[in-house]
Amino acid sequence: MEWDWSTVQAWGGSVEDIPRTLGALLSGDESARDSAFNMLYSQVASSGDLVSAAAPVVDHILGDLARRRSLSAEAWLLLNVIFSGGSYGRRVTVDGADVELEEYCRGRIIESLPLIGAVTPGLQDKQFEYLMILLSKVGEFSVDVIPIIEREVAASSGERLTHAEDALEVALEMAAEAGLLD
Repeated sequence: MEWDWSTVQAWGGSVEDIPRTLGALLSGDESARDSAFNMLYSQVASSGDLVSAAAPVVDHILGDLARRRSLSAEAWLLLNVIFSGGSYGRRVTVDGADVELEEYCRGRIIESLPLIGAVTPGLQDKQFEYLMILLSKVGEFSVDVIPIIEREVAASSGERLTHAEDALEVALEMAAEAGLLD
């Protein structure tokens, strides 16, 4: 989806810098990615408090994932922060419809689970670790995440296995608490 950045707000600054900062988050060197994460965190999800610019940020990151089939560890971490964040009633206009910001961002990530599941085997180190943290939290909203994590538990070893097992335990617990499991 194409966003008109002038229709959304950022914490403490202009949204004009966000597209360029997203570029650094997704394809910059390690220092640029780290700096971009910190800037985007403060602009769209400061202390877990989402503002309307979070919606196009999620769409941009997921669009990049669809094109490149990979994301930087920092991009996975930002998706995690946004997924876990709250919007406290803030809304955003998407295709002419007024929608709750938190639900929109979470919904877009959940809709992308098939793509996320397809790219998971190729992720390494921090990419995988941050994705597993995100997927564990998705368990509260969708059981579709369980087979993705179970596949990684079956195929992994070492530290990767530990991250997958931890994610599966949390996802199953969250799904059970939400009443999603039979």
